[in-house]
Amino acid sequence: SLKREMEATGHRLELVLTGTKVGSWDWTVDNNKVMRNRGYGQLLGYTERELTDQVIFASELIHPEDVPRLKRAMDDYLSGKAEKYEVAYRLRSSEGDWRWVLDRGVVTNQDRSGNPIRMVGITIDIHDQKTTELYLEELSYLDPVTGLYNRAFFEKAIRELDREEALPLSIIMGDLNGLKLTNDTFGHAAGDELLVDMADVLRATCRKTDILTRWGGDEVAIIL
Repeated sequence: SLKREMEATGHRLELVLTGTKVGSWDWTVDNNKVMRNRGYGQLLGYTERELTDQVIFASELIHPEDVPRLKRAMDDYLSGKAEKYEVAYRLRSSEGDWRWVLDRGVVTNQDRSGNPIRMVGITIDIHDQKTTELYLEELSYLDPVTGLYNRAFFEKAIRELDREEALPLSIIMGDLNGLKLTNDTFGHAAGDELLVDMADVLRATCRKTDILTRWGGDEVAIIL
């Protein structure tokens, strides 16, 4: 029967994945239930009994910001728009922190009309790699002198905020008086100190949700 076949598949996967930071899952699409193995629970610090049998995007385990991306990846794969299902997202551990994982899965059974009725896959712990990747990405968007965002990040933010639900937006642009004179008279180290002081004033007077950027040279741009 399908149930015995699923149990046998799960047992084989359990043996293969023992000792690795990988969990397996088996989704029966028609009843929307998911079987998850012991390794899946170990990724997050849960026992098998504590694991949900809901699809992950309908559970309380997933970070709310990651739900649209995961559902889009799943829909694209099931509709044939994408050749594979692979997506990274965050799950809540038993200690309450968010951990990055990578999902990979394939449809193993279809009905006569070609609709998927079963999908199996693995969930891999990628938290350390993803944290390092995000840290390096963050560094690439920071001005090394002031610690403010740079022009590349400003342009990225503008593209991402170009949507109705992000409105209203305001932009402040300005420049720092006397920077060239300071550099020419007292040297670039003094000019850098002046830039740092300016950045500290901006951080102290703007909100945490505002995007502070050093546009270049003595110019700054702020997205509110």
